[in-house]
Amino acid sequence: MQETQNEQPIQDMATPSPMQGYVKVQPKKPWLAALLGILIVGAGHMYLGKWAKGIAMLIVGVILSILTGGILAPFIWIISCIWAYTDAKKFNAAAGY
Repeated sequence: MQETQNEQPIQDMATPSPMQGYVKVQPKKPWLAALLGILIVGAGHMYLGKWAKGIAMLIVGVILSILTGGILAPFIWIISCIWAYTDAKKFNAAAGY
């Protein structure tokens, strides 16, 4: 059996593509992650899909705010905002955006 120019050998068709098994993800908006981090501590990380980190930040933020009478609340919000923003940038860079 001879191959014509339009036919490919069977072994080439069975070779998986380098992107097989990967899921394309949408880029995350760093400004939205930061805004959510300001509104609710940890919400920016939840938006990024880092649920454990977001919930941990929320719990720690509430406990520290209660223990300090709310004195640490603005600092916790700022940290949450900046951290979510930088994590969104890292997420996009890792995804190739």
